[in-house]
Formats: sequence, C-alpha cells, structure tokens
Amino acid sequence: MRIIVVVGARPNFIKIGPLVPALEAAGIHAPIAHTGQHYDQQLSDVFFADLELPEPTWFLGVGSGTHAVQTGRAMMALEELLIAERPDALGILGQAGGSELRGVAQGSDAGDVFGPGAPVALVV
Repeated sequence: MRIIVVVGARPNFIKIGPLVPALEAAGIHAPIAHTGQHYDQQLSDVFFADLELPEPTWFLGVGSGTHAVQTGRAMMALEELLIAERPDALGILGQAGGSELRGVAQGSDAGDVFGPGAPVALVV
C-alpha cells in the first residue's frame, strides 16, 4: 500500500515526525508531498533534519500568497500529482486547506477525474 502524505506548514512537519516512520514500519510506503507553504530553512528544512524525516519526494511549489491563492495552487498541483501517481490513499495533515485538498482526491462534481479507484483521503 502507498499513502502519499501531504504536508506544507511548520506545525504539521512535527506531526509527521512519528507518523511516517510508523507507516513505513507497518509496511506502508509513505512518500511525502511538500506543498511549499513553508519552504525556507527555518520553517521547513530544520524540521526534516531534526526529526530525521526523509526528503519530500515531491515539492509542489505553492509558495506565498493569501489563503485562497495557496489553496488554489495546492489543489491544482495535488490533482496533477494524484493523476500521475495514483496512490492508494492520501494523508493530509493540518487544517489549512485540508478539506479542499481532500476534495481533490475524491473527484469533483464535474466528474471523477480518478475513476472508480479514487484514493481515500485521510485528514489527520
């Protein structure tokens, strides 16, 4: 099983500290997709180093902006990632845009872009 863990802000980097190793220990491949909301040394890299987390597999490059801008960019980038990678599940940490990103994984009213095997989105 493969769960893509989506994270992008400082408090949630801390949350994945124990989560990713626990998933891997249980035999669940858990690559990290970093949205890029917090992306500099002090707000991102230091936590990956201190918590001994693997480097993110994907960096979505959301960058700075209003909540709406960041959420929109994250939704578009995440949709592309999910179409390309087709994970079994998606783990979304945090509250900032979490429900909106979950909606990307579950398709849209305009049609299910992922077909019948859409990933399950878990907002943690």
